[in-house]
Amino acid sequence: MYFANKGLVVGDEGYILNAAWRFSQGQTPYKDFWILYPPGVVFLLGSLFSIFGKSILLGRYLMVGIGVLISFLLLKISRKIIKPPLHLLASAMFIFWGIPQLNFPWPTWFCWLFCLSSLYFLLLFLEKKQKYWLLISGIFAGLAFLFKQTIGLSVIISLLITSGSLSAFAGILVPLLFTFLYLILNQAFLPFWQTVFADLTTYNKQGTMWTNLPQISLSSIADIGKVFFYYFPILFFIITGIHFFKKNYFKTNKILAVYVFSFLFYLSGIFPTIDLLHTSLVFPSFFILLAIILSITKSNLVKLSTLFVIVLGVYKLFFKNYAGFESPIIKQNIPQNYLNEKLLVDQRAVNLTKTITCIKNNTNPEDKIFVYYYAPIIYFLSGRENASRYPQIVTGFLNLSQQKEIISDLKHVKLIILQQAMTNKDFKADKLGLYNLSLLYDYLIENFTFSRQFGDYQIRIR
Repeated sequence: MYFANKGLVVGDEGYILNAAWRFSQGQTPYKDFWILYPPGVVFLLGSLFSIFGKSILLGRYLMVGIGVLISFLLLKISRKIIKPPLHLLASAMFIFWGIPQLNFPWPTWFCWLFCLSSLYFLLLFLEKKQKYWLLISGIFAGLAFLFKQTIGLSVIISLLITSGSLSAFAGILVPLLFTFLYLILNQAFLPFWQTVFADLTTYNKQGTMWTNLPQISLSSIADIGKVFFYYFPILFFIITGIHFFKKNYFKTNKILAVYVFSFLFYLSGIFPTIDLLHTSLVFPSFFILLAIILSITKSNLVKLSTLFVIVLGVYKLFFKNYAGFESPIIKQNIPQNYLNEKLLVDQRAVNLTKTITCIKNNTNPEDKIFVYYYAPIIYFLSGRENASRYPQIVTGFLNLSQQKEIISDLKHVKLIILQQAMTNKDFKADKLGLYNLSLLYDYLIENFTFSRQFGDYQIRIR
């Protein structure tokens, strides 16, 4: 709860909140607005907005509950295969590496909850051999897919591999069929398929979302921590897998299931983007395995590594950039009110407050606006709808046809926001290196005149 009102992420948090808000207003994902993920988080958060009203803290408190459930499942799973007191380790480590690392609704956290739920009920099936446990396990695997397609697919594959039965398919299909029926009835299935699968495949082929592991450098403590953060989980999974295989631990179905679920979850979470944010969200995936290793070995190296994981989690939580790009949590200390809710934020968010006020003073509630390039929180907080379907105007994500679609949607828009730190200078796209977005960007510069600048946010009026 301490972290629930800390920080505000204009990009990723706004991306989810704005999509959920539009759903709560009766709009249909993929047909009326673009989102790269399956609709699970939009359905859930949008439904809560319909009941309780639009809110930032509602999503944050939801994540507190999700964190409690994840900790509970880590404990329940650990108790089945690890003796006390080490069965407490995974849950204890999740305190530092869990929801406080990213405190707003994000698909990966829900996938981790559903992955652990699917694993837990699979373990019950392996113990009791009763098929309905496998059915429930399959339902949770299907739910994981509805929140993030890559991770959800890894959970489904893990379940099918380790259960040794196709009976789980019935459970997997239950949430999928209900969702597909909704999309078909709302004429959104083809846009859903195009966005969630075809577009994602295209982005991967283009390398739009690809990042590589950082180069290994041990020249400073910071470099050592960075290398440990990115390389330790991969090496741990490999070494643990070899050790378990040599010792015949994989003959124990429970350990095999924990290993497969954990390893595939981690791999799917860092593919294709292995950066600070994405790696942090799947970092807890090896904690149960680490507790198993500690319970069967007296290696000081393993104990030291465990301590380092905990210390690194505390350091990253308070002193590294929040959500990968924002100021560290320790610097999020300026009180600001958004939607009658008090948050503690940094100076950039103070500029956001000024921007929202300016938008409200220069537009009517029914007016639509447009934000370039990625600050959808502005739509959510201002109550002004995005004039286009696209909340994310980033190089590699929009083709020429989509840029033309946006330009057509902007015909009656009188105010736009450019998210860039420059003053009254009408640089063309080629001057800024925005070659793939030149058609759209140059249209914005040529048709909207500079009005005000608040930090990174430039207000322009037609």
